[in-house]
Formats: sequence, structure tokens, C-alpha cells
Amino acid sequence: MQQILPVINKIQDALALAEEDSFIDLPQIVVVGSQSSGKSSVLESIVGRDFLPRGVGIVTRCPLILQLINLKRGEGDTEWGEFLHLPDKKFTNFLEIRREIEAETNHIVGGKGDKAISSKPINLRIYSPYVPTLTMVDLPGLTKVAIGNQPHNIDVLIRDLVMKFIANSGTIILAISPANVDLANSDSLKLAREVDPSGSRTIGVLTKLDLMDQGTDAMPVLTGKVYPLKLGFVGVVNRSQQDINANRDIRDALDHEQEFFSRHPAYSTIKHKCGYPYLISRLNKVFLKEISNSLPRTIQLLQNNLHNAQEKVRSFGKPIDVGNRGIILLDVIVQFFNSYTASLDGHIPDSFQGGLYGGARLAQIFSRDLEANLDKMLSSKHITDQEIEHIIYNSAGIRGNIYFSDYAFSFLVKTYINSMREPIMDCLQSVYHELYNIVCDIQLPEFERFPAVRERIYAIYQCLLDTLLEPTKSMIDDVLNMEKKYINIYHPDFVRPEFSSGNPILSSDINDPVPSSSADKSAKSDPASSEHSPDRTAPNSQRKPSVNKSSLFLKPRQDSKESKNKKPFWKRMFNQSNPTLKPGKLCSNSKPPHFQVDLLKSLAGSYIDIVSKNMRDRIPKILTHFLINASKEKLQIQLMEALYKEELVDDLIVESSQTSEERKRYMRVVQMLESALSILTTAEF
Repeated sequence: MQQILPVINKIQDALALAEEDSFIDLPQIVVVGSQSSGKSSVLESIVGRDFLPRGVGIVTRCPLILQLINLKRGEGDTEWGEFLHLPDKKFTNFLEIRREIEAETNHIVGGKGDKAISSKPINLRIYSPYVPTLTMVDLPGLTKVAIGNQPHNIDVLIRDLVMKFIANSGTIILAISPANVDLANSDSLKLAREVDPSGSRTIGVLTKLDLMDQGTDAMPVLTGKVYPLKLGFVGVVNRSQQDINANRDIRDALDHEQEFFSRHPAYSTIKHKCGYPYLISRLNKVFLKEISNSLPRTIQLLQNNLHNAQEKVRSFGKPIDVGNRGIILLDVIVQFFNSYTASLDGHIPDSFQGGLYGGARLAQIFSRDLEANLDKMLSSKHITDQEIEHIIYNSAGIRGNIYFSDYAFSFLVKTYINSMREPIMDCLQSVYHELYNIVCDIQLPEFERFPAVRERIYAIYQCLLDTLLEPTKSMIDDVLNMEKKYINIYHPDFVRPEFSSGNPILSSDINDPVPSSSADKSAKSDPASSEHSPDRTAPNSQRKPSVNKSSLFLKPRQDSKESKNKKPFWKRMFNQSNPTLKPGKLCSNSKPPHFQVDLLKSLAGSYIDIVSKNMRDRIPKILTHFLINASKEKLQIQLMEALYKEELVDDLIVESSQTSEERKRYMRVVQMLESALSILTTAEF
């Protein structure tokens, strides 16, 4: 089973290189203890070297993943350390290792004045013939009160960090507690119990046994009578502060520890289960057992991370060389164009976050926004009766009219048609901006890799939209002008005046039935009367209205489903009632009779309703043809003409040094994980 330990280290390195949090799922020993509990001394005694930073307050401010590699005999007595963030440098001086830990901690967390902590680990591997093959994690010491410039919630931050590491069921917890403090106050055991209530994966370590009061000892704890742990407690003796200040060699201190346990009246009976040699042996045995139990889970974890690393490598694309720059540029152009057309045609991207997207958003602008804006404009543009009276007067000129001139009708219609331009142009601008947003939402790995290509594509696309914008506006203006130039009073939906017998009223609702009376009934029974009824399909000049006691009123054509479901615009706009026509004398200085104003409003409103429906139908077609489809037809050609040039390829296909380094890093991760997976799945342990 010993040969599996280097493989676990290799996996740990690979996951750390990939900057994943998955390393906490691997079997490892996590050292937990409060500040001043002797946690650092325990680690240094296991390694046999002074290498950890020391000081007052929080010294360890980020996790230190310590991989110990035992060198076999014949490989030399040389000891050295290697950091994962400095893979090509060996540290043979352990004082330099301490300085590098301090420097990297400041790099990760901040300067010396900043006492915050981080979950990003430092990976250190130590090779020595005097160390066991183990993986251990040193964490910030538990504290209860913020001191100096520490964050006010430093106790919560450290606790959350520790819990993150020890929560995994495969983690062995090395709970450090000083023997000269009541065990009930041990912070490390309290946290360990939260995640390991049965005590099946917690090893207790009692430090400072030599500092207990005279006449007292920790035998009840060490023998499991006070606090039961299935993996038990191990008592150790660390160097004193005086020994540390005097640079006393750790290996000499280990000899002193063995002497202490041998001479102690109580501990001598269990000396074979005390001290660092026994602790190291115990950790090694428990660690190997946990690795064996977790092997299937480790293989699954390895396969998942290998897949993720391979995907990451693919996302960076192939390395650039002189011969493939043009091919890469062409591929970017094709990918971008395909993504653009796909978004318009209804293909949902993998990065979709909800809501309407692409072509669906454009359809909403056509179906909802355009109609709402037209309705809002028509409803808000209110022309008063007095203004209509002025229109009637002005259109009559010096001649005067019995009712009103055709010019009054056409003037009022054109006024409303002119008002439609603003909401229609707003719709055009909405479509324009949405098209540009669609492009900005296209996520291609090559855009991150080649930002110069992305910026040029954006610029070319916006230039294309601006070019298409003018003919689109021109077409819209042409359609509006056509509506103004020819007012089609023969349109089948236009509510026109007709002469008929009956009560002299003006119908104001196209859904209202034609009023009937005894005169109507007699007219229907009289063939002569029906012979003189007007021809609805003939022009006004050819109609033959009956003049025998007949009066003018509006008679709509047959109701359609739409008219039944929706109140006509002219009714909604003017909200008029059914006026009664009264005979009277029209003087040159009198107001137009009320029925003239109502009649003009009804006729104009009926026709504007027709124009509004035309705009709801035509504008989406114009925008789709002149702007949306035109951009799809011309985009790829313009991109090719503007970008696919020999003199531009070298400037556009330039990879940042960061991308190149990231690709190399993840290729190393893939190689390490593939190697580890191969060993785990083929070897017999």
C-alpha cells in the first residue's frame, strides 16, 4: 500500500494546479488546534525540521498542504523542499522554506499588516529519509477574539475554513489540545465532534505534558477514560520556548521526549504508546487504511477532474504556429457567424440564463412593443372638438361647406399618420439594439483567447448595422408617405356614410346594428325603394341616394371576428356618443353643427384604424427584410473581406502569455491525472 501514497500526492498536486477545491475530498490528515496549543511544534517534530513561520497572533493565514516523501536508503541523506508554485526550484535550506511560506502567504492574503485569511492553499513537498510518507494540512489556529487589525469576525472565518477541511468523511482529524488546560475547553475536540460524533476518524494529541502541575498527569485522557476516541490519544512533549530560541535541534529534543516518558512514574507504563515515533507510526497506519477504504471514490474523483481538465485544455485551442494562423482566424469567423444566425433562428445557447433571447426577443418587439407604442401614441394624441372645427373651417376656405371638405378628412388622417413615425422608429431602434446585444452575448473561447479579433468583429458588425439602418428608415418613410399620398376610402374596412331611410342618427359603433323603423320595413317591401338603394361597391359619384325623407348616417360593413373582440380605434380615440341630426340654418359665422365634428372624427378614426393595422403588419416585414435578414446575408462576406487578409492575420491571431501559460499548466494537470489514474486502476494494492 505504500506505493499508492506518491500517487495520492500526484493527484493532490494536479488538483491544486487546476485551482480546484476538490483536493479536500482526498484522504489527508488535517491538523486542528487553537493558537498556542503547540500545533506548529507538532508538525515540525514530525518533519524533524524548523520550517514553519513563528510569531504572535495568527501566523498561519492560509492552508499549508504538506506532502512528506520518505526517501529510501541509497537515495542519499539530502533533504529538500519543493513548492508547487515554484516547480523548478529546490530548497535545501529549511530557513529559506520558512521565508518562502511567509512570502507566498503575503502574496495570497496580503501584506504583513493585513491579518485576513484565505482558503487558497500553499503546497509544499518535503523529501527526506527521516520523514514518513504522509499528507498533512496545517490550518490557521482557532481563536475567540480579534486582536489588532484582524477582522472582527476572524473567529468565524477561521472556524468556517477548518470546517470546510474536516467535514469530508475521508479526512483524518489530528486534534491538538494542551494537557495543562481542561479538556472540556478544547476547541479542536469540540469542532471534531461536530463532524465526527463517533470519534472514528479523530486522533487526539496531548501536548505540554511536561508543563502540568506537580502531582497531576493526563493518564485518564491517554487511556480513554475521559474522552473516548476510537483512534485514541497520543501524548507528546515539545521543545520549550527557550529551546526554540536557542535553536535546539528537534532530533535532540525527541531523545529528551523519550527520556521524559521513560522516567515519568505514570507515563512509563504506556511509554510505547507515547511520543512522536509512536504518533508517526499511528498516523501512517491510519492514513494507509483510509486510502484503501476510499480508493473507489478517489478513482471516481480522479476521472471527473481529468474530464474537466481535458475540457479546459480544449477551450484554449491548439497552440499557434506560423502555418495555422489563417485557419484559426477563418474558424473564428465561421463560428461567430453560425452562432449569430443560430440565435436568430431559435437555437438556445448552452450559456442561456433564462428569459427571452435572440429571435424570440425580436418577435416580442414586433408583436407586443410595436402595438403597445402605437396604441399609446394614438390614445395620447387628442385633438379637441374646437381644433376639428378649425380644420373644418380652414378646409372650406372662402367657399364654405354644407358639411365639410375632403381636405378636412385628409388633413386629420395625415396628422395621425405623421404621429405614427415616432413609435415606429422607436421599434426600429429597439431591434437595432437587440441585434447588437445578440452579438455581445455570443460567447466563444476564441474571443477570450484573441481579444483583437473580438473587437474587430464587433466593430465590423456595428458598421454593417449602421449601413443597413438608413435604407430601413427610408423604406419606413416611403410606406408612411404612401399611406398619406393615397387615402383609400374604398378599403373594405373603412366605415363610410350611406343614405338610407330611417331615423336620422349617426352610428358611432361598428358593432351597433343598423337602426330599423317602420320606414325601413316599408323600404324593404317596396321594390322601388330597393331599386334606388345605393351600390356599396361603386364610387360616391355613381351612387344614387334616395332623397325622399332620407338622412345621412354611418353604416359599417359586416362585422369581422376582430371587430367583435376589439373596440375599433376610432371609437376608443374619440369616445363619442350617437348624436341626433337636427335641421338648422348654417350661417357663415356659426359653428359647424355637432354632427359634422362627430362625423369627421368617426371617418378619420376609422381610416386611422386601418393604417394602424397596416403598420402592425408591414413594419415587422420591413425590419426583418431590410435589417435582420440583410445582416445575416451580408455579415459573413463582410467579415471575410475585412479580416481574412494576410497582412492582418499576424496582428489578430496573437495569444496572450497568460493563455499560453494556462494551457501549459492544464496540460500538466492532464498528464499527472492520467498517470495517477493509470496507476490506480491497474496496480494491485
